[in-house]
Amino acid sequence: LDALSSDVTSPSGFSAALMNFWGVGHPRLHTGMLLLLLLSQKSLSLRLGFGLRRTLSTETLEQIQRGRMMPLFAQQKPGEALCEGMQAILEELQAAPTPRSVEPYEPNRHGFGGGQTPIDEFLEKNRQHDAKKK
Repeated sequence: LDALSSDVTSPSGFSAALMNFWGVGHPRLHTGMLLLLLLSQKSLSLRLGFGLRRTLSTETLEQIQRGRMMPLFAQQKPGEALCEGMQAILEELQAAPTPRSVEPYEPNRHGFGGGQTPIDEFLEKNRQHDAKKK
């Protein structure tokens, strides 16, 4: 995206709500991931579901962003930066042990993205009614 609407104050909150709205990730393992790049706002937000956070630490993600993505953003190559970041994340996931579901199963009360913010909060008023119909 180029930018979020000026009335959206939290790209992170928007990312969590979008993950929940789209149902990103496995509903039982909570392994969703959403990368939100806002070009004109120069913002990169990577939102992980609770299950994926057990595999990808904040430190690892920061290292990927600083070491592999930011140099390409600085060269005005956002597409290559995203590809490089996704490749690095894929390498980390392939090297990590496979997460297993913990029994007994407890439904995720916080949605796929770990947030409780409904997507309606970010929709224009005339589009909220259409989203609720779906």
